[in-house]
Amino acid sequence: MSRLCLTLARLFLSLWVGGAILFVVTSIAEQKFPGFSQATKNQLALIRFPWYYRFGFTLLGGTLVAGHFARHHADLAGFARWVVFGLTAASLAVMAIDYHWVYEPLAAIVTPSDRAVSSEFERYHQLSKYVNLAHVGIALVACVILCRPARTVASREK
Repeated sequence: MSRLCLTLARLFLSLWVGGAILFVVTSIAEQKFPGFSQATKNQLALIRFPWYYRFGFTLLGGTLVAGHFARHHADLAGFARWVVFGLTAASLAVMAIDYHWVYEPLAAIVTPSDRAVSSEFERYHQLSKYVNLAHVGIALVACVILCRPARTVASREK
């Protein structure tokens, strides 16, 4: 059971980090595309970002649950278990803060989508970039630790 859960935790966290990076790259491409009006760019953000947060909360939460059930696996023993748990929980907390205090005000600023963006939008948008970089970066560090190569039998016996 712990082996399956460790595999799921690794899968969920890897999916989240990769998915978040892909999301950001495609979102930047859409925002820089000259063929889209500002209203279209706003609509795309309003459609896509709720899915971004749903997937993030689901995959990070799934990582915590699967990690909990994998806690007795030898590859997640000791200090690494607490580091991965702490970093994943921190990433989830930063994402929740971002959603509530940054994304929701941003979404209100661009709703309706044909509304002109204000200087307040730019301030929230910059904050969003840094907060998202932080939470995905934290998740990436947790992912590297969680997905590191398995210990060999010889090193476990020492």
